[in-house]
Amino acid sequence: MIGMSGCKPAHFLANAAKEIRDALVHPSPFIDPKTLRHTKFLAAVAVNLELAQELLEQAVSYAEFVEKGLGNDSRLTAPWLLEKHTEPGGASVAPRGSHRNRL
Repeated sequence: MIGMSGCKPAHFLANAAKEIRDALVHPSPFIDPKTLRHTKFLAAVAVNLELAQELLEQAVSYAEFVEKGLGNDSRLTAPWLLEKHTEPGGASVAPRGSHRNRL
Protein backbone atom coordinates (compact mmCIF):
# COMPACT_ATOMS: atom_id res chain seq x y z
CA MET A 1 0.00 0.00 0.00
CA ILE A 2 1.26 3.46 -0.89
CA GLY A 3 0.90 6.12 1.80
CA MET A 4 -0.45 9.36 0.35
CA SER A 5 -0.36 11.43 3.52
CA GLY A 6 3.00 12.97 2.64
CA CYS A 7 2.39 13.28 -1.10
CA LYS A 8 1.84 17.01 -1.74
CA PRO A 9 0.88 16.48 -5.41
CA ALA A 10 -1.89 14.07 -4.36
CA HIS A 11 -3.31 16.64 -1.95
CA PHE A 12 -3.10 19.38 -4.57
CA LEU A 13 -4.91 17.23 -7.14
CA ALA A 14 -7.57 16.13 -4.64
CA ASN A 15 -8.32 19.67 -3.54
CA ALA A 16 -7.41 22.60 -5.81
CA ALA A 17 -7.39 20.63 -9.05
CA LYS A 18 -10.73 18.98 -8.24
CA GLU A 19 -12.37 22.36 -7.70
CA ILE A 20 -11.14 23.55 -11.09
CA ARG A 21 -12.16 20.30 -12.78
CA ASP A 22 -15.65 20.51 -11.25
CA ALA A 23 -16.03 24.14 -12.33
CA LEU A 24 -15.11 23.31 -15.92
CA VAL A 25 -17.05 20.05 -16.22
CA HIS A 26 -20.12 21.10 -14.23
CA PRO A 27 -20.36 24.89 -14.59
CA SER A 28 -22.97 26.69 -12.57
CA PRO A 29 -24.10 30.32 -12.65
CA PHE A 30 -25.58 29.98 -9.17
CA ILE A 31 -24.26 31.40 -5.93
CA ASP A 32 -22.82 28.82 -3.53
CA PRO A 33 -25.09 28.98 -0.46
CA LYS A 34 -22.14 28.21 1.85
CA THR A 35 -19.83 30.98 0.61
CA LEU A 36 -22.41 33.32 -1.00
CA ARG A 37 -20.07 33.58 -3.99
CA HIS A 38 -20.15 32.39 -7.60
CA THR A 39 -17.58 29.72 -6.61
CA LYS A 40 -17.66 27.54 -9.73
CA PHE A 41 -17.81 30.48 -12.11
CA LEU A 42 -14.87 32.19 -10.41
CA ALA A 43 -12.82 28.97 -10.45
CA ALA A 44 -13.50 28.44 -14.15
CA VAL A 45 -12.58 31.97 -15.23
CA ALA A 46 -9.41 31.94 -13.11
CA VAL A 47 -7.85 29.16 -15.21
CA ASN A 48 -4.83 30.42 -17.12
CA LEU A 49 -1.62 29.06 -18.61
CA GLU A 50 0.29 29.31 -15.34
CA LEU A 51 -2.36 27.32 -13.50
CA ALA A 52 -2.57 24.74 -16.30
CA GLN A 53 1.21 24.27 -16.08
CA GLU A 54 1.00 23.81 -12.32
CA LEU A 55 -1.74 21.21 -12.72
CA LEU A 56 0.35 19.31 -15.25
CA GLU A 57 3.48 19.43 -13.09
CA GLN A 58 1.56 18.19 -10.06
CA ALA A 59 -0.03 15.38 -12.07
CA VAL A 60 3.39 14.26 -13.33
CA SER A 61 4.83 14.42 -9.80
CA TYR A 62 1.93 12.35 -8.50
CA ALA A 63 2.41 9.73 -11.23
CA GLU A 64 6.13 9.55 -10.45
CA PHE A 65 5.36 9.09 -6.75
CA VAL A 66 2.94 6.25 -7.47
CA GLU A 67 5.28 4.51 -9.92
CA LYS A 68 8.12 4.66 -7.41
CA GLY A 69 5.84 3.45 -4.60
CA LEU A 70 4.71 0.49 -6.65
CA GLY A 71 8.32 -0.40 -7.35
CA ASN A 72 7.75 -0.30 -11.08
CA ASP A 73 10.39 0.37 -13.66
CA SER A 74 8.92 3.56 -15.10
CA ARG A 75 10.91 3.03 -18.30
CA LEU A 76 8.49 0.17 -18.97
CA THR A 77 5.30 1.28 -17.27
CA ALA A 78 5.36 5.06 -17.77
CA PRO A 79 8.03 6.12 -20.25
CA TRP A 80 6.47 9.57 -20.56
CA LEU A 81 7.84 10.30 -17.07
CA LEU A 82 11.44 9.94 -18.14
CA GLU A 83 13.75 12.86 -18.78
CA LYS A 84 14.15 11.64 -22.34
CA HIS A 85 13.24 8.44 -24.10
CA THR A 86 13.19 6.99 -27.56
CA GLU A 87 10.01 5.94 -29.29
CA PRO A 88 9.85 2.70 -31.27
CA GLY A 89 11.64 3.31 -34.54
CA GLY A 90 14.30 5.50 -32.92
CA ALA A 91 12.46 8.84 -32.82
CA SER A 92 13.65 10.92 -29.87
CA VAL A 93 10.98 12.41 -27.62
CA ALA A 94 11.39 15.80 -25.94
CA PRO A 95 12.66 15.78 -22.36
CA ARG A 96 10.30 16.05 -19.43
CA GLY A 97 9.42 19.66 -18.75
CA SER A 98 9.17 20.52 -22.42
CA HIS A 99 5.41 19.89 -22.14
CA ARG A 100 5.26 23.50 -20.94
CA ASN A 101 5.71 24.58 -24.52
CA ARG A 102 2.75 22.48 -25.67
CA LEU A 103 0.18 24.23 -23.47
